[in-house]
Amino acid sequence: MAPAAVASGDEATHQALRAIKQDMEDALNKQDLDRLLSHLHPDVVFSTMNNDVRVGKDAIRAYYAEMLGGPNSVVKKVTAKFDVDALTRLYGNSGVAYGSSLDHYILNDGTDLVVNGRWTCTLVKEGDRWLIAAFHYSTNVFDNPCSPR
Repeated sequence: MAPAAVASGDEATHQALRAIKQDMEDALNKQDLDRLLSHLHPDVVFSTMNNDVRVGKDAIRAYYAEMLGGPNSVVKKVTAKFDVDALTRLYGNSGVAYGSSLDHYILNDGTDLVVNGRWTCTLVKEGDRWLIAAFHYSTNVFDNPCSPR
């Protein structure tokens, strides 16, 4: 199926959303939490890979410390490559994006995993800025070449 045509006014929006995706990927890979949080709505809802749900930036900061950086954290390092499946579906001042990711986790117990993930992201426009209002991350545990390296 041929991709849908993009209205000329939407092209600038899609470019801005691509920039957010790239900056989020870069921030995660550099473990730059402040930069990552800068793209989130204050009341963001984040459904995590471990089936946890965190609401708000403070809750995400706490989750990050628990999982990646705190004294009892599970993850030593994570890198991800996010790919989009299609242009963001725009609904006025909101949009829904979705795609896949290839994630590399090094756990504090020495486990080294590569995971194929899926994600969905809801964005809202406040003023002239797009912010992530919800992000859901998951994987197919029944058919995923997730294996120790």
